[in-house]
Amino acid sequence: MPFIFDDLFSIPYNESIRSLGTAFSPPNTNGETVSGRPLVNFTLALNYAISGNHVWSYHVVNLFIHVCAGLALFGLVRRTLLLPSMRERFGRDSLPIASAIAALWMLHPMQTESVTYIVQRAESLMGLFYLLTLYCFVRGASVVTQTAKSASVQTGKLGSLRYVGWLALSLLCCLLGMASKEVMVSAPLVVFFYDRAFVSGSFRKAWAGRRAYYLLLASTWILTAWLALRTGSRGMTAGFNTEVSVWTYLLTQCQAIPHYLRLVFWPSGLVFDYGTPLVTSLGEVWLRGLFIIVLLGATVWACVRKPKLGFLGIVFFAVLAPTSSFIPVATQTIATHRMYLPLAALAVLASMGVWKLGGRKAVQVFAVIAIALGALTFHRNLAYQSNLAIWSDTLAKLPEKDRARASNNLAHALIDDGRAAEAIALCVEAVRLKPDFTQAYNNHGYALAKLGRFNDALLYYDKALSFGQNGMDVTLNNRGYALYNLGRYEDAMRDYRGALKLRPSYAEALSNYGNVLCAIGRYDEAMRQLDEALRMDPEFAAAWNNRGNIFAAMGNNPDEALRCYKKAAELDPSLALAIDNVARYAVFLGRSEEALPYFEVHARLKPADALVRQGWGNALMLLGRSAESIPHFERALELDPALFVSRHNLAIALVETGRPADAITHFEKALALQPRSAPLHHNYAEALAKVGRIDEAIDREREALRIQPDFVWAKEQLDALLEQRRRASSVAHFTQP
Repeated sequence: MPFIFDDLFSIPYNESIRSLGTAFSPPNTNGETVSGRPLVNFTLALNYAISGNHVWSYHVVNLFIHVCAGLALFGLVRRTLLLPSMRERFGRDSLPIASAIAALWMLHPMQTESVTYIVQRAESLMGLFYLLTLYCFVRGASVVTQTAKSASVQTGKLGSLRYVGWLALSLLCCLLGMASKEVMVSAPLVVFFYDRAFVSGSFRKAWAGRRAYYLLLASTWILTAWLALRTGSRGMTAGFNTEVSVWTYLLTQCQAIPHYLRLVFWPSGLVFDYGTPLVTSLGEVWLRGLFIIVLLGATVWACVRKPKLGFLGIVFFAVLAPTSSFIPVATQTIATHRMYLPLAALAVLASMGVWKLGGRKAVQVFAVIAIALGALTFHRNLAYQSNLAIWSDTLAKLPEKDRARASNNLAHALIDDGRAAEAIALCVEAVRLKPDFTQAYNNHGYALAKLGRFNDALLYYDKALSFGQNGMDVTLNNRGYALYNLGRYEDAMRDYRGALKLRPSYAEALSNYGNVLCAIGRYDEAMRQLDEALRMDPEFAAAWNNRGNIFAAMGNNPDEALRCYKKAAELDPSLALAIDNVARYAVFLGRSEEALPYFEVHARLKPADALVRQGWGNALMLLGRSAESIPHFERALELDPALFVSRHNLAIALVETGRPADAITHFEKALALQPRSAPLHHNYAEALAKVGRIDEAIDREREALRIQPDFVWAKEQLDALLEQRRRASSVAHFTQP
């Protein structure tokens, strides 16, 4: 499960997580998910310290957070059912009920986005601290109840300490939640409503009994406000300064919330990214809006008449409110991960209803539902196995009008998968749906560049840059690469400098800039760029490969060049260019044995690349393993019959393995490709001589010498052949009757 979508700017492109010392200052330039969420950024920094850009540790931590959140929900429900207001009816069954609720919540496929999609750790981490804030409060409230029953002074003092301790932990968890995601803002009010519904029985008693605690809990809003002010509009992606109006966003949420509710009870058709669909007319959603108003009215009524039931409605709407009401989130108007915590309220509501109807027999029903949900979650996770899989799945489920972003992102995934030609149609479709879609124009150019159509690519890069939107650094870097391949080095360097001005920590642009400097012989400057790129990202395989190019070009340290190529191949076993460089450079250094495993890997990566097979065969011939080289030359010629080197070397290998007659056909075909190759005529002569065609062999050697008069081997072989013919003629004359 690789980095996908918003993961990129929050993890591999996020310089602040490279050091724990800078981890509490997350970036805020492109609306990164970690922006304004220092605790999330810090946990990612811990992951980076463990595994760098390898995803395994990030997934382990995400799963750990989700499990802890599930345990917190279990503890919260169980402790709630054991409170005096609930104990008589549910206390005896608190363990199975809490277990069922936690299991259904944890296994629901709607949770996949918050757990498997790495950067949505923001949602699950906030959810964990939200639940712990409530859990610690319940533990504190339980201490008061137990202490009140005891007549012991000592027990009372100890109880007071435990009570204060649990409330202090609740306060700490609330503070940590505020540093995880802004949705935590509703937690102090939700705790107050919980106290009124399950503990104190009224708002007045709750406030009178724990006024200081609630004031301290409310003080955590200061942190949220400070973080929000520091991020501004999160790179113009959220808040009242975005291009999406408050009214339009509110109407869109009238569509989103009923959709979320449908997915809770029928989780079919889950979508990873909905793009930015907007509802602009009340007529489109008035019925769903009315439904939401009814739900809100029912929640208010329940809060007055049935506070415990009303509390679940409060949780649902309070947690959704910051992202699913009227405050625009322009880049993601609908998102399934927002239901991570509200789903808990619905799980409690549904489970308690089933339990009331079936009693302990409901355990069997819960078990069946849990197994079904687990199976659906497993199946949903299959879509997260690759960028190609997740965007293919997303595109297939969206209505046509909302497919612009998914089409563009699938196009990018196809390009990275070596299917650039297929990507072009998706880029065209994305632009049709959104004419000012900068990234789609950029990807169109990227696809054309991958196909070697660099002049055509420039047209699309220029179009992308004309809009002046976010992502110009990427487009400038890509245009620089196209210009480099067209030999326009000065123009390429100008673009790379422009990209680096926009994003100084852009490792890819640094690496590419170094590559251009290497091409024009400015090796010292090139090395500085590559070293800086590797400082930004020590595991950037392409930069290691380009560093190897510099050493190879200078020629003063071939061992270091080969080490850099090998490092690149080790970091990215799919980077065919680095693997090819290892293999070819090892052969160049006379270390063909080292090259063989890399040729094998390269052939697996590019099974239709004739030159890979040719290089593999050449390496085997240099090691004197001509018989093993033959299948590789034959495969190369199947892929490209016009390869002269493969044709020539195959013929030589056949001669060396005692098959000169088979070699002659290949020598003739090689001559058709390069008739003025003196070595070819010489080697052909050897094959002809071995099958007794001496006169033809002599003609070939003479042709070789005509092309290259100083060809010593041809002269020696010609003399030997002439002597052989003279002797054969003498013997024939002597034996004639």
